[in-house]
Amino acid sequence: MTPVQQPVPVATAMGRGFKMKCPLCGTGDLFSRFLKIADHCPACREEFHHHRADDFPAYLVIVVVGHIIVPAILAVAPNSATMTAIHTAAVTMTIWRILFSPSIDIG
Repeated sequence: MTPVQQPVPVATAMGRGFKMKCPLCGTGDLFSRFLKIADHCPACREEFHHHRADDFPAYLVIVVVGHIIVPAILAVAPNSATMTAIHTAAVTMTIWRILFSPSIDIG
């Protein structure tokens, strides 16, 4: 049996979560891979399996990339040929996809 932990204040747990660390101890990693929540904390063994994220992390990546890429396209398109803007957008989106979602499981 594991010892009973003192409850962690909500603000502390959320701050640790935003740092991608265990909400309980603050040292273990919250994610095992990009957008994949770990089953448990490697430091204190707190279980994370009951925290469901579903598609929300992937949705956030899409929103952030969209808010960076779309304004860039709109800024570039009026100042140059349309084809150059389209190619720039395609290359930029491909690079962002490779950098920010390297290990998304499909299926």
